[in-house]
Amino acid sequence: LFNTGQGLNRVQHCPSVRKLMSNLLLTTQKEANAPWVGLSVIHLGDRDVPNALIFIDKYTQIPRFLNPLADFISKIPDLCHDERTRQYIESQFGSADNLKMMVLADYFKHGFDGSGDDGGSCIDGR
Repeated sequence: LFNTGQGLNRVQHCPSVRKLMSNLLLTTQKEANAPWVGLSVIHLGDRDVPNALIFIDKYTQIPRFLNPLADFISKIPDLCHDERTRQYIESQFGSADNLKMMVLADYFKHGFDGSGDDGGSCIDGR
């Protein structure tokens, strides 16, 4: 057991999972066909992600913070069915599409900038 800053955890290196994740990252980088932005570190078996179970737990949380964003973006057109809401959106953002782009731009500007780093989470894209 090791105190990782997230409590006492069993640190286990998990070479098979690390190899699989490294291969997935390499494939994704190649398919992106653009310069990779961000780190290419797979934390597994260290202080940040002590073992495979914590790795799974951390990454299964991603839908919990992306779903509200996706739901809001997909419902913007429905909001515009109400005349007063549509007028508000148009007066503040120019259009429903501008609102979508503003929300997405803000999220992608700040959602992966590392500001969510708690010393143990690499979900924020550090």
